Amino acid sequence: MKRFLIGFLIGAPIGAGVAFVVTPASGKELLRSVNERVAYAREAGQHAAARREQEMWEEFRKKLKHAEARKLAPPPEGELPLPTLPVPGPEQDSSSQ
Repeated sequence: MKRFLIGFLIGAPIGAGVAFVVTPASGKELLRSVNERVAYAREAGQHAAARREQEMWEEFRKKLKHAEARKLAPPPEGELPLPTLPVPGPEQDSSSQ
């Protein structure tokens, strides 16, 4: 029992010192660090989403421009143009009658 008590009295301060040195930060510091990382990740995600949205709009505009150019251009030889169907306006909508 005496040897256990001596070992405990010597080991406890050594263990506490090692834990103090090895622990990366206190609770408040750790929480601040986690909050900073989350804020950084959120901001990076918002920037990435904005960039992707811009790319998609540019892609859409190119496709729209290409479609308008094809609509105005005569069909290639041997192909018949696709018929265009009339789009009912508000006054032509049969469901409102």
